[in-house]
Amino acid sequence: MDYASDHWQLIAAVLGAIVLLVCDRWALALCGVIIVVSNFGTRRIPGNPPTIADALLYDVGAATIKYIITRDVGYDPLKFSPMAYRARIEEVAKIMDVTGVDLTPFRLKGGKIILTHGTEDDFLAPGNSDAYYEHHLAKQGKTAMNSFVRYYKVPGLSHGFGTFNAKYDDLSALDNWLESGHAPAELLAVDENADGRGRTRPMCVYPQWPKFTGKSGTSVDEARNFSCVIN
Repeated sequence: MDYASDHWQLIAAVLGAIVLLVCDRWALALCGVIIVVSNFGTRRIPGNPPTIADALLYDVGAATIKYIITRDVGYDPLKFSPMAYRARIEEVAKIMDVTGVDLTPFRLKGGKIILTHGTEDDFLAPGNSDAYYEHHLAKQGKTAMNSFVRYYKVPGLSHGFGTFNAKYDDLSALDNWLESGHAPAELLAVDENADGRGRTRPMCVYPQWPKFTGKSGTSVDEARNFSCVIN
């Protein structure tokens, strides 16, 4: 994959994890990385260069080491020593790490964020989004945070797929929030897996989660039989 650009920027508003692949003069890119469906690989010891036989996380990690940190396309990631590249890691972290981003200017301009993360995401651990949300909640305060951020943690959803491959109309929810001022509450997710197509679940505003509260004999495949709870 080769996306050319003079500079790069992250425009974050929706949909959990966003991978930005950009090749520019700073070489801050995952150019040449093999992006495949998340997997653990088929060989015990990964190779150099990585192939589809290697785990996805190794593949992306190897590309980060090669193209971002060492800038050596032939470098063997299995020999990588972080301490030897400490200065470089600290340098690129200032660009790639978003934990220090202040969302206040975005909020004051009327921006709205719908953030989602699946509990089965093995590419980016969902706890990262929990920590990110809690960090900004502490900074913004509950009232301000609720005025422009909705975070949904989706059970069964992985990195774009999962045992519950949730699809949902977040764009309409975001548009309605901007136009009417009414913040979204529960959203409806529909499973698009072939073996579960049509199953529905409520998407609950974090820290709530969908608990089955239907009566005995009612379907676990219908959102109406679930309630958003905190404990």
